[in-house]
Amino acid sequence: MTRDLIGYGRAGRTVRWPGGARVAVCLVVNYEEGAEQSFWAGDRRNEIPQEFDYPPLGVRDLGNESIFEYGARAGIWRLQRLFDTLRLPVTIQGCAQAFELNPEVGAWIEEAGHDVCCHGYRWENVSVLPREVERERLAMAIESITSTCGRRPRGWYSRQPASVNTRELLVEEGGFLYDSDSFADDLPYYTEVLGRRHLIIPYSFTLNDGRFLPGQSYSGPEVFLDHCRRAFDQLWEEGGAGQPKMMTIGLHPRFVGQPARAHALGEFLRYAQDRGEVWFAGREDIARLWLGRSWAFELCDSLLAATGASRTTVRLGEAELAAESRAPGVRGMDAGPAIDPRAFPTYQYLRDERRLLIQDDCRTGDPRPPASLVEHHRVYAQMLAPIVVRGELAGTISVHQQDTTRTWTDAEVAALAAARARAEKELG
Repeated sequence: MTRDLIGYGRAGRTVRWPGGARVAVCLVVNYEEGAEQSFWAGDRRNEIPQEFDYPPLGVRDLGNESIFEYGARAGIWRLQRLFDTLRLPVTIQGCAQAFELNPEVGAWIEEAGHDVCCHGYRWENVSVLPREVERERLAMAIESITSTCGRRPRGWYSRQPASVNTRELLVEEGGFLYDSDSFADDLPYYTEVLGRRHLIIPYSFTLNDGRFLPGQSYSGPEVFLDHCRRAFDQLWEEGGAGQPKMMTIGLHPRFVGQPARAHALGEFLRYAQDRGEVWFAGREDIARLWLGRSWAFELCDSLLAATGASRTTVRLGEAELAAESRAPGVRGMDAGPAIDPRAFPTYQYLRDERRLLIQDDCRTGDPRPPASLVEHHRVYAQMLAPIVVRGELAGTISVHQQDTTRTWTDAEVAALAAARARAEKELG
């Protein structure tokens, strides 16, 4: 496995969230209760004490077990009421065994339509598992969660650290949109696994109620509230300056489900809603959006490389392009929710003038767009984006930049072809 210490670099990545939101807030509820390590479960160790400042005991720890039980009996339902009241989508990052032990949680997930990120069959350290054992437990977890939650998980998050085999096993399995075994960025990004591009949606241990553990940084609910509010304000300002980001908040029913902490969480969520220009989204929503846009990013990168321009903006017009109910980012995937076409900053197609515009504010010239551009657009729309072209892209196609035009060079045509080839390879 290689490391990437550059990422999106100094210029960053320009993103447009749905509705022009300045920041995307993703609430992730880790449901692990009953799947933790304990002498009760037949393990040779207990989890570290969750609210007590003493080392793990070498015998059954009834007090620590009851902390987990609180999360399953009371905490999860306090969070459920909060999310339902505020009408917010969440991602339930859960262990299969935890859902098995409390089927009502899975029923709520299915009823509410929340997405599920697989957190393993049990809450265990996969980095020490042999590859074949990890593969078997992955299959067990998928089958179990599909049964208890009414849908298969599309995301994965390991109990840290992940193993060197985890991503390869996810790609081999073929049904995952993303994994969150990274803390490396404020935006999703791609890495290569087994010769294919694989999506990473980074998680956060900074904005995480796990810091209520004894000796961690959250000494009280007010500290958690202040931390979340400051992070949101910073990202909100960056979004207003043209660099929208993603804000992930990690939650656990046994921690933030306690009354005072839940009150602080609710206060923050209402603050963010009142501030406005925020998109609350599940991780699967973000993954489908990002996968649908992948071809547009490839196009932008190709244009920048070919022209030497410093910035390229590509937009999608609402007139000729509309959201569909299916989002086939990966073959064999089930239907996903309809997505607002305004969320996709791709091509802008003008119905009245029968023109496909690619807007670039950096260069000028004379028009000579390649004839292959129409087919290029159609293939990408059909293969990658959860959108379809309504009607034919016929008539004159021209490329405009600041109300002027320029000539398409052979290098640009080649760059477009290369971007298309990479995308086709990604989908197999």
